[in-house]
Amino acid sequence: VPIGNELPVNQTTDGDQRSPVVAIEPDGNFMVAWIEDSNYPYSDIYVRRFGYSATPLGDEYQANQGPLDPRAGLQLSPAIAARNNGGYVVAWKSSTQTERTLRDFDIYANVFNKAGIPVQPGVHNGSSFLVNKEFDEIRGDQQSPDVAGQGDGKFEIMWTDRNFTHTSTEYVRVRRFNNRGAHLGSHSEQVNVYE
Repeated sequence: VPIGNELPVNQTTDGDQRSPVVAIEPDGNFMVAWIEDSNYPYSDIYVRRFGYSATPLGDEYQANQGPLDPRAGLQLSPAIAARNNGGYVVAWKSSTQTERTLRDFDIYANVFNKAGIPVQPGVHNGSSFLVNKEFDEIRGDQQSPDVAGQGDGKFEIMWTDRNFTHTSTEYVRVRRFNNRGAHLGSHSEQVNVYE
């Protein structure tokens, strides 16, 4: 049963706002992530945090911020998770940060603290960062990200790796991070076994 009326999440009203996902903290506060299309034909990932009573706790924020132009490609398939020690992780697939075509995607993410602000200082200083870093992963097409938070603030990002070194082969990969977004381990792990 609804406990209130619907409310607007996005503040930008130009273009389409679509594909929302939400993560809820133990205290009932929550963050919504979605695709924002006002820069058509390109797109961005935006987030906004709300209190347990659905009161906005700040303005919307562009999650795909990086050292290269963050508004020059496609940002799609947002995924989000809350961490038990406070904060959120948002991941998505991106065609922005490389010289590849718009058909080839990488997985990017950004880490937010409990106030919904990108973690600074941190490993990435508040910028979004590349998740799939191995050579074979970069050669392929990375799709379908998902995120899982852990109680100590660590988190894992999973995705589908369409590796072009094997014809029509798809892998499921996972990579672990600490609470600042630093990689734990030298590489991602392949979940499924390729025969």
